Amino acid sequence: MRGLDPAPVPALLSESSLRDRVLPGRPAVKARAAEDGAAPRAASVPDGAWGGVLQAAGSGEDVEVWGSPSYPRNQAALQSYADFVAGLVHGPELASVTVYVAPQGELERLCESSNSAACYDPREQLMIVPGDADDARGVVAHEYGHHVAENSDNFPWPAGVFGPKRWATSAHVCFRWRAGTYWPGDEGAHYRLNPGEGWAETYRALNREGRGWTLVSGLLRPGAAQLAAARRDVLSPWEPPEPAVLFRRFSPVTRQLVVLDFRVPLDGRFDVRIVSSGSLDADTAVGTRGRMLKYSAHYGRREHLRYDPCGLRLLRLVVGRDTGTGTAKITVSWPR
Repeated sequence: MRGLDPAPVPALLSESSLRDRVLPGRPAVKARAAEDGAAPRAASVPDGAWGGVLQAAGSGEDVEVWGSPSYPRNQAALQSYADFVAGLVHGPELASVTVYVAPQGELERLCESSNSAACYDPREQLMIVPGDADDARGVVAHEYGHHVAENSDNFPWPAGVFGPKRWATSAHVCFRWRAGTYWPGDEGAHYRLNPGEGWAETYRALNREGRGWTLVSGLLRPGAAQLAAARRDVLSPWEPPEPAVLFRRFSPVTRQLVVLDFRVPLDGRFDVRIVSSGSLDADTAVGTRGRMLKYSAHYGRREHLRYDPCGLRLLRLVVGRDTGTGTAKITVSWPR
């Protein structure tokens, strides 16, 4: 096993030699204790693996790295992986990753693919990466991008396959998915149009590892806006904000409609819940300024409307009195 080169490699290898794989869910994990006596951590690595929780040079952060039992023990080489991973743009998700370094034959067996350069197991948050490849830095950065996504929130879509919230919005992932252009989660025939892989390559580019853009479609190649969104997603992971709560009184002598406009800077779930008091039965609809997109008009004092817009940056909410009088409590959640 070689250590990682101290400087980026001059160019990426061909697309076929770099393709990785995100594994589907696996059976329950087993715990393995680190050799330094640290507490066991939940990652399945083969029996006989050597390594454990290493302290990255410079930052002092802990990174769990294991070497294949096929390799002679080389602590310096293993340390280079810990140092490299800790040196990538990262957030708190660093504490949950496990890196397993393996020769190509073992890697292909564990990744369940004969042409994988690496793979990521989201259930165990385990990166299986090469120990002998010339392009190992780019591969490791790409796999860590999958780990960042797995620890991100892009409600109502899974960030692991759609990418983190801000980047996915900037890259028009939802719009192009609904148009049939992108294929989230497709690790086979549509790998090049899988936004989860596009995110991982964007993350690699954010860290300036490797050159060229051959692994995924040019549609996913990031510009300055996508790179800025990616950096923010890593350093300040998006979290659902607190909902807005409004109260509006309805009676036969007051106006029958309440119109509210919401700026929606990010793609995601627009959620409206109405609880009415008294005899009020209120209905609601959401749309743009010129078109209704969805409505909810059930009998009774409760309404719940959910809509997942893509690319719409201004939504209009209308709440109207159907029958009765009373106060409507309007709770609105939207991505921002």
